[in-house]
Amino acid sequence: MKKAVFILLLVVFTLSLAAQTGLFDLYFGESYEDCDLDLYYEGFTYSDEDLDGAEIYVPYEDEYLDYDVDHVRLYFENGKDELTGWAIYFIPSEDCNIEEVMVAILDKKFGASKYGSKETFYYWPLKEPRFLEADYTDDGTLFYVEFGTEFED
Repeated sequence: MKKAVFILLLVVFTLSLAAQTGLFDLYFGESYEDCDLDLYYEGFTYSDEDLDGAEIYVPYEDEYLDYDVDHVRLYFENGKDELTGWAIYFIPSEDCNIEEVMVAILDKKFGASKYGSKETFYYWPLKEPRFLEADYTDDGTLFYVEFGTEFED
């Protein structure tokens, strides 16, 4: 219980830094170099680029995090000059209901989420064309929080 309260306070503090700044001090428009440095100081190391072009970061092996993060994905446009989205993937545990904690924090920060017949995930509209969503991955093994940008086709 103490761990869950500590996590809640830590995430509230992080999210309160700026309306469209997310966990680990990442923000829309940030450069790759700045993102890399932010994640380094938060205890993450670069892992690889996936097939979709996302940059993948994982926690250092010996890094103790207050909550279980599997990995962080960064999405860039214009080469690596502009962060257009990022997703944090959490490992659910019996000690902390990460879905409940994150949704409560995000609801408080960004208003009530939308989760109804049209959506199959939690969704918070941000200033156009930005969005925020959260849900379990398709296989149900990870819970993600994603800040993103909707692009026109």
